Order: sequence, then C-alpha cells, then structure tokens
Amino acid sequence: MSSPSIGVFYGSDTGNTQRVAELICEELKPLEIEAKDIDECSVEDMLAPDVIMMGVSTWDIGHIQYSWEDKLEDLAKADLAGKKVAIFGLGDSVGYPDTFVDGMGILWESLGQERPEIVGVWPTEEYEFDDSRGKFDDDNFLGLVIDEDSEPDKTEDRVKRWAAKLKQELELDA
Repeated sequence: MSSPSIGVFYGSDTGNTQRVAELICEELKPLEIEAKDIDECSVEDMLAPDVIMMGVSTWDIGHIQYSWEDKLEDLAKADLAGKKVAIFGLGDSVGYPDTFVDGMGILWESLGQERPEIVGVWPTEEYEFDDSRGKFDDDNFLGLVIDEDSEPDKTEDRVKRWAAKLKQELELDA
C-alpha cells in the first residue's frame, strides 16, 4: 500500500505556526513533506493532496489568523469529500482562556459543504482554558493544540506525540 499524499499548509504572522509546521514535517520523515505558507498557495493547491494538514493560530479575542480569513470563502465552496484533514492550532490559554484556539473551530466550520474526514483529534485534558470553538467534543480538540505563549516548553513533545498519532491513524508506517 502506498502512502497518501500529504500537504502541510499554514498561516503565520509571528513565525510560530510556521515553526510548528516545520517541526511536524521533520517528525513525519522519511516522508518528503514541505510546509507551505498559504499566502503563496491557492485553495486548489491546498486541495491537491489526499491528506491536508492545516496550521492556524487564533488572534485577539477569537479571530482566525488573517491569511486564513482570506481563504475561508473559497474553502466553504470546496469539495472535500474523500479528503482527510488534520488541523494544528496555536493559541494563548492564559491571555485568552475564553477563546482558546477558536481559529481551529472557525477553520473547521468553513471546510466545504461535503465534510472531510478529520484525523489527529487531540485530548483537552492537559490544557487549562475556559472555552474553545476548537473542540471536537467534550474531551478532544479538532487537532494538535500548541500554546507557545504560556507553554513553549511543551511544544516539541506535543508535536512528536501528535505526529506518532497521525502515522498510526494514516497507516504511514505500514
């Protein structure tokens, strides 16, 4: 069985989301995956791979990162049937506990009329926050959550564990 094609796409104002995207690509080696800035990609480019990894941060009080804002309308019209999507989101649980990683939820809610399959949901249990649109259900986020503002020391371990989870779910080691 051949591995699915994978694309990693991110929007980043400060460089944090880009750095996490690059860490994810490193952890998924030996697969040849390159992280791409969505400012340099069309929605069609993003839809080409079988598995679409999307990195998004949350700004201010629950706003999606600005580059993603420009793509939401086109993503809402896209046909994502048969695709798998993995989302990783950055947020600040201390500064914005009521809107922690809301950008993930905004992005997920915009993904086409035909929903893709989500992979890589991530447990909420090791985070302290009050509310989030980025939750998949009561116990899980829509994907990997990184808090570079309050918990930067946990980033690399979280990326390693999430990449291992994705390898298993996508059967990348088979």
